[in-house]
Amino acid sequence: MIYFEQKLAEAIANCCEWSGNRALFGQAGAVAPLVNYLTSSDVNVHRSTSIALYQLSKDPWNCVTMHQNGVVPHLLRLIGSEDEEVQEASADCLQNIRKLALACEKFRYQHMKNKFDN
Repeated sequence: MIYFEQKLAEAIANCCEWSGNRALFGQAGAVAPLVNYLTSSDVNVHRSTSIALYQLSKDPWNCVTMHQNGVVPHLLRLIGSEDEEVQEASADCLQNIRKLALACEKFRYQHMKNKFDN
């Protein structure tokens, strides 16, 4: 099963190098199972999955799905991996999730400010 997870995550990562595929994979429900792959103890699965999640995190809706499926604690743990590719992909994925969260906060703040200013 580990080999299957690794190869599937690699395939998704490669396909998601084309931006149009990121949303399609998200809509097809590929994000949540990938988050579950991070519970594996295999570093090869971690590598391919973290890279796939990073690619998918370039789509805002996928970031929402990742967050809803509890990806953040897994990525924080993987930043401490001995594998540099896992570290970088995990950190980059978290960065994309954080950027989306900050943009949402900024929007909410502006909305509330405008509401009270009027």
